Amino acid sequence: MSMKKNLKEPLKRVDYKRAQVTAVSEYVESLKDHRYVSMSTKMMILTNFGEIYGEVVNSEEVVKAYEADETTISDQNLDEVNFSYLESAADESIAFQKSIPGQNDLVIKNFSGTLHLKDVTIYPFSSQEIIRKNHLLLFTDQIIGISYGDKKK
Repeated sequence: MSMKKNLKEPLKRVDYKRAQVTAVSEYVESLKDHRYVSMSTKMMILTNFGEIYGEVVNSEEVVKAYEADETTISDQNLDEVNFSYLESAADESIAFQKSIPGQNDLVIKNFSGTLHLKDVTIYPFSSQEIIRKNHLLLFTDQIIGISYGDKKK
């Protein structure tokens, strides 16, 4: 089964929170490149559940590199490639539904985009237990704020 996208009609929407987090993430990476901040600096995303620290993945670039045969799948990058495809899975499903005769005016309810994060550490407000994930798709409607830095113990 091919993982290539087959979107006939790209969905025309912009998720402001996703765009903002992506822009701040790129800025933080630039600060790290110029040694203005520590190399261990991570994006911090504040939700009602807790603080989430991680690295924002540019899924489009990961998918593009894979589809151009610039990247091969290995144990080290399997999850990154899979989660990059999963980030656009809803778009593909919606595009398929719209391609069914009579469904072209499909209404999408409760839409929020997702943000692909890797090397994730979650500090829940209601527990001392720290949660670690290699990859996470975060629904952007859960974001209430962003920052960057190192988690203070």
